[in-house]
Amino acid sequence: MSKWPENGHWVTLDDGQHVLIDNSSGKIMAGLGPHNNGKTFQEAFGGLSSGDVASSQSQDPRIQMESRIDSITQKYGIYVAKSGPNKGGLMGQKGVSVSGDDLDFMRANKSAFVDRINQNEEREFAERLAAARSKTSGIDGLAELRQARIQRNSQKEAFARSMSMGDGILPAQPKDNAAEIAAMYPAAAAYLQAEEYSRASDDRKASAGRTAMNRIELGDDYATVISEMEKQWGKSASGKGYFSSY
Repeated sequence: MSKWPENGHWVTLDDGQHVLIDNSSGKIMAGLGPHNNGKTFQEAFGGLSSGDVASSQSQDPRIQMESRIDSITQKYGIYVAKSGPNKGGLMGQKGVSVSGDDLDFMRANKSAFVDRINQNEEREFAERLAAARSKTSGIDGLAELRQARIQRNSQKEAFARSMSMGDGILPAQPKDNAAEIAAMYPAAAAYLQAEEYSRASDDRKASAGRTAMNRIELGDDYATVISEMEKQWGKSASGKGYFSSY
């Protein structure tokens, strides 16, 4: 994923669309598609301001549908399953039932719901990534440990390739100082452990990881956070708290 500019900020239009703007140039960095990203609002919309764009978009049937999808999604906690028998399908929180016109609309526009939810998740991930860069600056050793692990994995891959060549030459064992750095910076190690959870294909495990990351970013005790994260995932994995599918 490309690096967001450090001087960028997110703007929310009246229709709910989120756009990343570069503070220096005023150009659109993300949020309006490849045809408009890299342009100013004036260049992208023929001189219209962000407010003008939002006003004109509010009458667009596509925008109206997206707005209703967002409303139903937030109201019932609808999300797209990333794993399990309903992978790729719409899921809702246990004990919350979609009914009436909302249920009819969701079933009639299932693919649109999936596309919109995935789009929102990508945008939210970009926002979290931008925010995390400032929040994690206070976690000592995080950059060093992350780089050490990247280097370790790269060296292991190179070692495996050398061994598979079978030319009789034994390659040098890869150096690994990641464990040493992790011992020096336990909070950074805990954060990366939570980050690994957040990338899990299981939605509940990923949720536990994101919660732990946020808590560490806010300065909570990392040992307590990791312990509670593992307990939360253990409880979810035991089968408690099933969800409804649509």
